Amino acid sequence: MSVLEEIKALDAQRATLVQVAKHEFLEIAKNAVSELNKIGKDLGFRYVLKEEQTGTAATTSGKAPRKRLSADGIDEIMQVILAKIMSEPDGMTARQIFDEMQVPQASEQSYSGYIRKLVEQDKLKKIVTKKDGSNLAKKDIRYKAK
Repeated sequence: MSVLEEIKALDAQRATLVQVAKHEFLEIAKNAVSELNKIGKDLGFRYVLKEEQTGTAATTSGKAPRKRLSADGIDEIMQVILAKIMSEPDGMTARQIFDEMQVPQASEQSYSGYIRKLVEQDKLKKIVTKKDGSNLAKKDIRYKAK
């Protein structure tokens, strides 16, 4: 068998193994989503398993296109943020929210925008002063549910 034939055989074997692994992981994921739906049904949550299309699609800069959340996805994140803040009587700082929700650093700016939107919608109160009337440092600004 030539080297080229061996490479083709290995590629075919790899493709088969990848398909088997994908099938196994897909079954695990389907079961997990099913459990989420059972638990979240009474709260109005519904989850779906969706395979993201991967490929060579890229922007003109050569980078992969950014993933964008749907309006429903953003609303869901905002509801989670609001619920987290409501669970804390003294409110939370943005850092506490990010840490509690395990927000990746690359997404913190987006989450700050979601918090800002909740303030604009009058669902959160932004606390910028101490009890003595002096201003809080930016990192100490707290958000409380209204």
